[in-house]
Amino acid sequence: MTGRREGFGWLRAYYAATPLFVLADFAFGANVRAVAFDTRPGLRSAYYVLCVACLGLSFARPAWSSAVALAESSLNLLLLVLAVFLPYWALAEAVLDGRAFGNPFSPGFVMNFLLAAAVWTASFHETTLARPSVATAD
Repeated sequence: MTGRREGFGWLRAYYAATPLFVLADFAFGANVRAVAFDTRPGLRSAYYVLCVACLGLSFARPAWSSAVALAESSLNLLLLVLAVFLPYWALAEAVLDGRAFGNPFSPGFVMNFLLAAAVWTASFHETTLARPSVATAD
């Protein structure tokens, strides 16, 4: 044991806040966690269920918390990258065709991207810091 806490409490808190994100999203229209599914409420609900499952898994297997967060935030970032490039290509096509266009990137989109990137980065560092270094194996 390296003396590190198992479970990384802030990750549990992040997933435990999922009901607050759901409330902000569906009751107040402030979608900052699942922006990639903005036009697909069914998929957005499924994503929130996935986040609750991540919370359950982080309590059932505390040592897996960082890896779970890394996997979930990797999925979120992949979806956000697609959500960036698909509108970008549509925007470029609209410009080339001389059609009117608007800004496809809302403040909620930027917040979701920053949140997912922060969780990914922190969970990546905690996952790699929790493992023994390969360099010391000599």
